[in-house]
Order: sequence, then C-alpha cells, then structure tokens
Amino acid sequence: VGLGFNLIGNPYPSPINISSFLTGNSSRIDGTIYFWTNTNAAVAGTYIANNFATRNLTGGTAAVNGALIPDNYIQSGQGFYVNAIATSPMYFTNSMRNKISNNQFVNRSSTIEVADSVEPENRIWLNLSEGENKHNQILVGFVENATNNLDFGYDAKLFNNGSASLYSIAENEALVIQAKALPFDENEKVVLGFKTQQAGLFSIGLDHLDGIFQTQENIFLKDKFTKAIINLK
Repeated sequence: VGLGFNLIGNPYPSPINISSFLTGNSSRIDGTIYFWTNTNAAVAGTYIANNFATRNLTGGTAAVNGALIPDNYIQSGQGFYVNAIATSPMYFTNSMRNKISNNQFVNRSSTIEVADSVEPENRIWLNLSEGENKHNQILVGFVENATNNLDFGYDAKLFNNGSASLYSIAENEALVIQAKALPFDENEKVVLGFKTQQAGLFSIGLDHLDGIFQTQENIFLKDKFTKAIINLK
C-alpha cells in the first residue's frame, strides 16, 4: 500500500480478527479501520452524511443512520480503509482467521446492533444530530493499556465526509474514537469539537454506555457559549 488512506479487503474465505490484524500491522497503519457503509445516498453528487463506520481496539462507532457498530471481526470479502504510515504490503496470516462466522457484513443497512465486546470497557457513545437527521457518532472509552496521549490502535482520527461533525480532541487531532487511561477519575475532562458547513439547530446526545457509566457516573456537557452544564444522563 502507499502512504495515506488505502482501500483493502479480507483475502480469506473466513472472517479475520481485527485486534490480531491491527497488532500484526502496527508498523504499517495507524491502528484503525474504516468501513464505507453507504447508508445515505448522495445529494447532487455529494455525500452530505458521514458514511464511515469505525473500529479499533477501544471499540467501534456506527455510520450515520446505521445502527450497526462493527464488532471485532472482518467478514470474508469485506473491504475497508486503512491509513498507511509506511509503504509496504499488508500483513495477513492464518493466525488472524476466525473459525466461526459472525455474518456481520458492514456495507448494508441494518437495524440490528451487534454487541461490541464481551466485557464492558467503560465507554460512552455520543451522537450529533440535527432534528431527525443524525450526522455522526463518536466514542470515548476508559480502557486498559490506553494513555491520555495518542495511542496506536486505541485512538482513531475522524474520517469525515459529512456536512457536520462532532469529534473529541487530543494533541490537536480530531478523533472519532478516543481512549483514556485507567483508573478512571470522576473529574476527567474530554475536549469536544464541532464543525458544520451550514447553520442549523444541532444537538449532542448519548447513544449508549457500558461499564461504570451505566450505573455509577454522571456525564456532563459544558456549553462554552451559554456556560450551561447539562447532565447527559
């Protein structure tokens, strides 16, 4: 592959494990895979919604209007994007293959949400919406092996083709998935960014939670313009 974003695919007649694929290619890609879902048609030749679902070691995010969050397996024949940091072939081995098919092919509309992992990881999924129209989804997780800096395989840069987007910020990078270090600090702050190409009434809301956020912790959004503090739960 060449430097930058490349479209590749699973070459095996069986699913492959994403965690194993990312670990095996840690010197070749930036640690995140992006699935083009095409859940929204183009308008006047332009895609106005963010049609990419995302997955790394922290978890996955759904594409706009798509309930399907990618799990930890890439289906046979599934294509996906990677951001190459070196010019070299991708590394695929039989050890990455999974014997059991999950039947989760990402490039199709679905109302079925697949469990993201077996064990909860202390994660928050947020949606940016404009009325009934969803623009994008982001994930912030407090997970093992992550730091508060940019980490390979745990933090994911925003790959956005939509007219509006929400993202978190770390080291001046716009992120669609951000991992934070454990142990969890209830005073932890996550900086969010927002951009839009047109005026409108936008809202930020919780999609779902896991781990400690299901029962123990509140999640507050601070409006820097009005100074209001809103409990998203």
